[in-house]
Amino acid sequence: MSNVSKLLVLCVDIDDDVGDRLGAKTPVIGRENVLKVAMDYILKYPDDSDANAIFGAIQLYDSMVSSFGKENVEVALVAGSSRNEVMANIKILREVEEILSRFNADGVILVSDGPSDEAAAEIIRTRRPIISIKRIVVKQTRGFEEVAVLTRYYILKAIMEPQLRRYTVGLPALLMLIYAAWLFIPQTVRGIASSVLLISIGAGLLGFALDVHKPIIQFAKSYEITFFVSIVSSFLLSLYVSINLLVLHLSPASLISPGFTFINALGFVLGIIVAINAVELYSKTHRFPYGHIAGISMISPLFILISLAYGFINGLIQLNLILAYMLIYFATNLAVLLTLVEIRRRRRYS
Repeated sequence: MSNVSKLLVLCVDIDDDVGDRLGAKTPVIGRENVLKVAMDYILKYPDDSDANAIFGAIQLYDSMVSSFGKENVEVALVAGSSRNEVMANIKILREVEEILSRFNADGVILVSDGPSDEAAAEIIRTRRPIISIKRIVVKQTRGFEEVAVLTRYYILKAIMEPQLRRYTVGLPALLMLIYAAWLFIPQTVRGIASSVLLISIGAGLLGFALDVHKPIIQFAKSYEITFFVSIVSSFLLSLYVSINLLVLHLSPASLISPGFTFINALGFVLGIIVAINAVELYSKTHRFPYGHIAGISMISPLFILISLAYGFINGLIQLNLILAYMLIYFATNLAVLLTLVEIRRRRRYS
């Protein structure tokens, strides 16, 4: 406080009630101007706490004048916006800068009527240090009638104001829609659906806790087409498994038995995703995707080999078929790798 010689007592109305309801233009600077807005507002809306916050700022200004002198203290009123939080912060920042251009304060005392207005404190701190935050609490008789009136007032405010309505109305509506959709799911499927939902939510929360979402978001921004194809492919594979288990009532073992089953489909899909990512990488960076091509030759055939190995373990496939396939698999990959090495050597010296 020793380095502070000029103080600004700043009242914040983050949702711009004085502008929307009273038509006052902000910022309002100076005791007389702020007092006029406070008088006009309380005469029109005597039950609103914003007026009390403005009067509280004036009272605090008067007390600071006696300590610092009139030339070293100023009082002002700024307002945000009822549209959204971003617009509110931008408007408050603009008005604070206008006030500081007229009165170059060293510190700010923030006056508000609640936590919503105090949210602007971080924005104001980017311009001047905040010395103190004073919240004006309106004292009222706690009779039944007063509680009923206050309850009705805040319920209407929660429903009618756009910033609060998305939570007070939107969230219950979303929960009702989810519950209604849940009732359409057959009873026999609900157990599996609950397990899948809980696994998805748990995996999502664990990934968020471990910051796994950050590289995923970065990948989605860098390779939009690949990310979209990956999401669609995951959905189709999940649908394939669900149809086999829930509709066709097949055993889980049928998903990995020889033939075109889940393992083969997974390898096929992964090969397509890597191929699409290779094309997208080349189109954006013009780098030849050596690793992607090598991956394609290894991934898809490898899943077929896994499926054949499962068939051999269960006595469905003979050993000579697996050995023949392994020979073809390794020979093909060796040929692909040698070809890529030769292409890279020629591109380097061309």
